[in-house]
Amino acid sequence: MTNTLFAVLTELTNLNSEFIKFATPPFVTDTRRRVLASSTFDIPRTGDQFYTVGEVADGWTVVSNTIQWDYFPEDALTGTSCIEMFPNLGRGTGSRIRRSFPTTPGRYYTLSTGYRRVPSSSGPSSTVDVYADGVLVSSFSGQDNWQTNASVVQATTTNITFEIANPAGVEEPSRGARAEAIVDGAGRVTAVNVLDGGSGYETPPTVGFQVIGFPRGGTGARAVATVADGKVVSITVTRTGTNYINAPRVVIAAPPTDPSPAPTFLDEIRFVEEPTG
Repeated sequence: MTNTLFAVLTELTNLNSEFIKFATPPFVTDTRRRVLASSTFDIPRTGDQFYTVGEVADGWTVVSNTIQWDYFPEDALTGTSCIEMFPNLGRGTGSRIRRSFPTTPGRYYTLSTGYRRVPSSSGPSSTVDVYADGVLVSSFSGQDNWQTNASVVQATTTNITFEIANPAGVEEPSRGARAEAIVDGAGRVTAVNVLDGGSGYETPPTVGFQVIGFPRGGTGARAVATVADGKVVSITVTRTGTNYINAPRVVIAAPPTDPSPAPTFLDEIRFVEEPTG
């Protein structure tokens, strides 16, 4: 008598909720981190170059303002070049770049960005924001040394669009206040009306009076200003003066001028697929 053994392979549906032949690979835990895209900005050119709206620098499209491709190896994180992002200085929007990447729904992805403030700038560091499909996912502010920001997102569709934006800056530039003096029939300054409170005042500015018109006359008026929320909200006459023939011009000291925020260098922008477990 001959004994015959048979091996029968079947799918155990009580262990697997989906037939393997219909499942999406891989069928095991993926422990690898894969760099799917990398922008080093080491473009074969010499000298600096500006990219305007619609132009593409190493895969990233400029969508507002401009960026500067900076060819100085000593400035770059690696290689020979990096890009410079400019902040909004109250005249529109700052630099913004955009790039889309294919993704697998449910997987996690990291956009890592090397950054530093432009060291030759005198102003404070400006903030750079990172958006994924229009949602703010991280912000960073560069120092003189290179650092790396990691923005981690989970894909919900087959595509993610990232934007890196440098919107920070002087939202409302400092502006001097304006006011007018009121003179009574006796030639005295009795009041000062604020016409425009200005902006950017940290402390009350000095207030003076300048005689104008012909015939000229008047002297001795004094006044002090009150500031709230960066604006001159009132001016109080402390001494009326005498012999003003015409209302004098009110001279209000200008607010301090803050240095413009520093631009930011970006380099080594990498899009990485994270492990599944």
